[in-house]
Amino acid sequence: ESLKLEMLDGDRISSYNGIIDKIIKSDDILVNRDILAVIYKYVRRMATGPLSVPDIFVHARILENEAKKNINFFKFFVSLLVFDELGLMEFSLGADGLYRIGIIEGAGKVDLGDSEILDWVSEIAASME
Repeated sequence: ESLKLEMLDGDRISSYNGIIDKIIKSDDILVNRDILAVIYKYVRRMATGPLSVPDIFVHARILENEAKKNINFFKFFVSLLVFDELGLMEFSLGADGLYRIGIIEGAGKVDLGDSEILDWVSEIAASME
């Protein structure tokens, strides 16, 4: 009896990636100065208790509706990572699986060009166009 190779997962992954490429547009992941400003102001005024992943989805949707801008979980989460990277806020994952945001009072202006995360997201978005 001969062994027969049925299908490599690579074919399925390729199909999946093709579907994702048609569904997700570069604007769905691109985080620019305007989006960062809107999210920063929102986070500073929201209660900063522990956040679960579903909480972050909810906050992103609330902010999208309030600001009338394309803000989703990805942009919200990336923005929190950027704020942490640039020293504007502390964003961490606790042992309990919940995220915590700490506002850093007196944080001054920062250069967004210093963010490796924003550079990476911009490169990904540019490759989608």
